[in-house]
Amino acid sequence: MAVTRSTSIWTLPPVALAALATVTIVGALACGRGVEPTPVGAAQGDDENSPTDRPDPPVESAAKPEIHARFTNDIAAEPCTLLTKTMVGSIAKVEARTINHRTPLGNMCSYRWDDGVEATIGFIDVYVDEQTAQTAFKGYLDKSVAVPDPSSSGSSKGSGPNSKVNAATIAAGVANSADVEITFERIADLGDEALFDTTVYVMDFGDRMVSTPANKAHVRVANFKFQVTMRVGKDAVVNRAATLDLARLVVDGLPTE
Repeated sequence: MAVTRSTSIWTLPPVALAALATVTIVGALACGRGVEPTPVGAAQGDDENSPTDRPDPPVESAAKPEIHARFTNDIAAEPCTLLTKTMVGSIAKVEARTINHRTPLGNMCSYRWDDGVEATIGFIDVYVDEQTAQTAFKGYLDKSVAVPDPSSSGSSKGSGPNSKVNAATIAAGVANSADVEITFERIADLGDEALFDTTVYVMDFGDRMVSTPANKAHVRVANFKFQVTMRVGKDAVVNRAATLDLARLVVDGLPTE
């Protein structure tokens, strides 16, 4: 009589039982979540939602740099706050109460004391940014430079001589005008850029000729530029020193960022 031998899972080797138990548990968990179990040996990453098949996220374009302007048009609106009686008095060695304030004309502010002694700030221009102000400042020496309009409401064009010169005279700090030779001295320790106008104008009064030095300091700080002049007597050297000292006080008194 032949004996039929039935096979039960309990007769399987321990290793086979462990493998079968793992497959059964994984499959049960997957079905419990409503996910089709992955067959043993199937290739991974073939699903349509696989990370390898997802489209790359859009690349954001780089933000454009913001235009930096340290000063706004407000600074040109009240020139007598830039140059005060106290500043003038400290340079002229006179009491502020003895200084007469003249009515501002445009964006100019002037003070007088004694006989014909005065100090003035004017030609105040504010530009959209520092680079534009640098270009405008070059116009003092080179007429070939297209002087940009300031953003301030004080004038329609950048202020300054803007005379025609060549490369050699630019290097020397000299500009040539049709009527007079306009000369500048570069000032290294004043604002971001500074020029002192050393031009001497000769005026014909018929019976006499009078020489009058320009005695003006042109200064640029960031996107802002201005002109200052001060006469405390007839000595050109003394007036030059007073003008430059006054210009430094204006720069020191500018609002910080």
